[in-house]
Amino acid sequence: MAVGCLVLGLAGMAAYVRHARRHPHPLIDLQLLRLVTLRAGVLGGLLFRVGIGATPFLLPLMLQLGFGMTPLASGLLTFFSAVGAMFMKTLAARILRRFGFRRVLWINALLASAMLAGFGLFRIDTPHWLIIGVLLVSGCFRSLQFTSLNAITYAEVDQGRMGQASALSGMMQQFSLALGVAVGGYALQLAGAFTGEDYANAANFGWAFLTVGLISAMSAWVMFRLPHDAGAEMAGRAQDGKEVAEPKAAQRPAT
Repeated sequence: MAVGCLVLGLAGMAAYVRHARRHPHPLIDLQLLRLVTLRAGVLGGLLFRVGIGATPFLLPLMLQLGFGMTPLASGLLTFFSAVGAMFMKTLAARILRRFGFRRVLWINALLASAMLAGFGLFRIDTPHWLIIGVLLVSGCFRSLQFTSLNAITYAEVDQGRMGQASALSGMMQQFSLALGVAVGGYALQLAGAFTGEDYANAANFGWAFLTVGLISAMSAWVMFRLPHDAGAEMAGRAQDGKEVAEPKAAQRPAT
């Protein structure tokens, strides 16, 4: 059943690519991927969000089934990741203005991915304050990456194609988050088969988090290939000797 659904989905995707190339006004305009910054935001964001999409699935599962926590205790711990994300919203525009999109995107992708893979190092006797601290910092890195990705995606898009770009970006975000759950679950099952333990064994989550963390880290290569001045005007950085008054990146909502 799973293989059949996979084949059907890939066939549908290939059929749409063929359709979009021939139709003058496709629902999702794939020609937008020719824009360097949009391609980096969509494809790099796809890889990064696979790991992030797996986290809300794997982390509570590890805390509840692997560590024996109650759903309430698990939720109170994972809540601090959102606190870190909200805190970073107050700093994201300043960081982008200081360092630029390219440097922030590829370095922060590696840092956020390393933190994600590090979730697999948690053990049942790990102090709660340490878990909270890691989740708090991880939420900051994740939020900064999302804000940067959502802004750089539209850096070269003209007003007439903004709706098409938004549709393409939104579709890929939902696809990547769903794919993250599938990849995370499959990695957990494979780890269980490899170790010979039940999939809910705490040791298997380390391999699952390492897998999704490596996939997220691959997005850094896409970001590293961006031009050095990518999104400079959006970030409010100096251009031709002038400073843009207010970073526009702060005006773009993050997902």
